[in-house]
Amino acid sequence: MVQEKGATLEEILATFSSHVSKNYPSPEEFQERLRLLLDNKRAGKEGGAYAQSLETNVVFLHDLVTEGRVLLDLLLRPDKAPKKNLEAIIEEMEGKVRAQTKKRHAAVFDRGEDEEFRELAEMRRGKAADYIERLEFNYLYLMTLRMLLFEFMSVLQSIKAEYRLADMKPGVAKEATDSLALTAHFYLGNVKVAEELGGGSDEEPGAPGSSNGGHNA
Repeated sequence: MVQEKGATLEEILATFSSHVSKNYPSPEEFQERLRLLLDNKRAGKEGGAYAQSLETNVVFLHDLVTEGRVLLDLLLRPDKAPKKNLEAIIEEMEGKVRAQTKKRHAAVFDRGEDEEFRELAEMRRGKAADYIERLEFNYLYLMTLRMLLFEFMSVLQSIKAEYRLADMKPGVAKEATDSLALTAHFYLGNVKVAEELGGGSDEEPGAPGSSNGGHNA
């Protein structure tokens, strides 16, 4: 039964933070698991094949997170409710993004048509080791953000089953995803990046090719 109290974004974020603290490994263990993931992904691949695999995954995850932000904006509106359950929506969204990934990869990395990926695409022509390092960073960041974003939506839906949402100010979805970006950087060990993002930058956190999306940010 939905109660009268309206859940604010601050309360939702606090609930999610508690959920993550109880259910996620320590940042050190999380990073070790990611290192093993990269080792397995790299195994048996030549440099070019490994880079292309990372590029494809970065494009897929970036576009999936972009679609996820749109969905989150809908879920945070007190007067809006999706017609399908969350799992079905996410599955459909993943299928839609995956179907476009090959075409998007060519547009981004072969033709340089996406400004957001411009710096990353330019690095492709530079030193291979630096390019791989940047690709790995973006891959791990976007994968972590995707995981947190979808889990946040699940927690949000559980809260909405018991409480109505308070009226949200404009830009609340960006505020929520910025908070999730900080959490992603925390688990990835990017303390400096997290501190910079906490200063209120208007840049998309960790966007591919941006200073916040690179290993040296």
